[in-house]
Amino acid sequence: MLELLKTTDRWPDYYAVTELLSEAAMSPVSESTDWPDDRALYAEYGLWLGEELVGFGRLIWDGAGLPCIIDFAVAAPHDTGFCCDALLEVMLNDYAECPTGGDVVLGPQGYEIDLSERVAFLSGTPERGLARKWA
Repeated sequence: MLELLKTTDRWPDYYAVTELLSEAAMSPVSESTDWPDDRALYAEYGLWLGEELVGFGRLIWDGAGLPCIIDFAVAAPHDTGFCCDALLEVMLNDYAECPTGGDVVLGPQGYEIDLSERVAFLSGTPERGLARKWA
């Protein structure tokens, strides 16, 4: 059974992440283990099949530009739309709870994802987005 967990709940082995990224990366991959001082990690998840790490992703913001998804990978045969979307959605939801870098995030392949309706819904702001529909 596949499990999608925050890395704070189950920390993957560094080498498992490195191997997964080298074989199945779908986004830019971190060039080094040294992060800039102003980089903030908003979400980091692993997708597990038993003891095997089969998916991984991070949502970061460096304090300038747009927040973005990096180190995003899902290994075959799990690289389906369902698994990729599930991994992406949990990271976007985590970020939308505190969107310090704005309501737009760069997705795994660099496309812009507008989170304004999701942010409004989560914040309960009635004059914006989906929250208006539930007021």
